[in-house]
Amino acid sequence: MLYSWLKKTNYLTIFNKYLKGKSKVKKKLATSFRQFHTIATNNKDLKSKIVLSNIQKDIIIGTILGDTNLERYGRSINTRLRIDQTFPQHAEYTMHLFSHLINLCGKGPKVYIRKPDLRNNKIYSSIQFKTLALPCLN
Repeated sequence: MLYSWLKKTNYLTIFNKYLKGKSKVKKKLATSFRQFHTIATNNKDLKSKIVLSNIQKDIIIGTILGDTNLERYGRSINTRLRIDQTFPQHAEYTMHLFSHLINLCGKGPKVYIRKPDLRNNKIYSSIQFKTLALPCLN
């Protein structure tokens, strides 16, 4: 699923560049993402059992100190992490973060193209992904 998504959205080149020569890692990422996505999106018991690894904790704390947001959607009890970076300059960095947080995510990164800025007529784009709302992020 992740591999086909990456292929459709042209992120496969970024993903392959980052994981060059690591086909076992690529397969493991795709398999873990597919399994977790199908099971965890609506399973409260599984969400409550998720424990962050030390690397994931370090990434989350470091990015929160930088330019990442923690957010609660509506009346949700749990918090989710939203990582948003400029595209294409920081696409590789975002894919690197996504590869470490893949078991916490429900979907892969998306690219958003904004309306032209009225001040200078530039069109900005960003790449973004969100984790699931999980108790371990509270």
